[in-house]
Amino acid sequence: KILFVDDEPFILRFSQRFCKAVGHECVTAQTVEEAEKIIKANGIDLAVFDTEIGRRKGFELVGLCKEVGLSFIGSSTDATYKYQWLDLGALYFLEKPYRKSEFNAMIEASQKKS
Repeated sequence: KILFVDDEPFILRFSQRFCKAVGHECVTAQTVEEAEKIIKANGIDLAVFDTEIGRRKGFELVGLCKEVGLSFIGSSTDATYKYQWLDLGALYFLEKPYRKSEFNAMIEASQKKS
């Protein structure tokens, strides 16, 4: 099961459709608070967080994902910025806008790690 957290409804719809098309169950959240509830209540295999979720940051959820594959999506092209997220424990950093092939690579990479 994959959790996507992003404050952009379009990204969540795209993610859900793509996951379903390749045979993965997907749940979504638009806020950090929604994501916290889902993480605590469900068996999540991969969590994908936007780096900016409204006025909050995706890294606020890292502590809840110790046993879960973790990836981030964001619009920054700065390598240092990406490395900061990887240092937090992310397996992958997807730069927005991303292609389906990149999205699939992220899912496959997380499955190899788990």
